[in-house]
Order: sequence, then C-alpha cells, then structure tokens
Amino acid sequence: MLRNNAFKEANQLAIVSNRRHIPNLIIFVNSLPLVLFEFKNLFNQDSTIEPAFH
Repeated sequence: MLRNNAFKEANQLAIVSNRRHIPNLIIFVNSLPLVLFEFKNLFNQDSTIEPAFH
C-alpha cells in the first residue's frame, strides 16, 4: 500500500491566505498536504504554540 503513494516533505514553506503562516514541516501524500508540524523551542520551557500563529 505504501508503494502506491508518493511522500514528500517541505521545511518552512509559506502558506498565504488572509494571513501568512510558515509551519516548520509539512508532509505531503500524493501532492496533498496531510500533516503540518509546528515544533516548540527546546531551549524555552515556557514556549507555547501561540507565537507560531502571530
């Protein structure tokens, strides 16, 4: 089943709609964006996901 699919990844790809988002990693399956990752700062214990969307 996995052989019939094309997997790609994109790092820091800008997504522009009414606002601009740059997720850390996007996984594409058959050219469709399936998973978006926003990684936290490993060096800051108080980091949250809020700054990722601002």
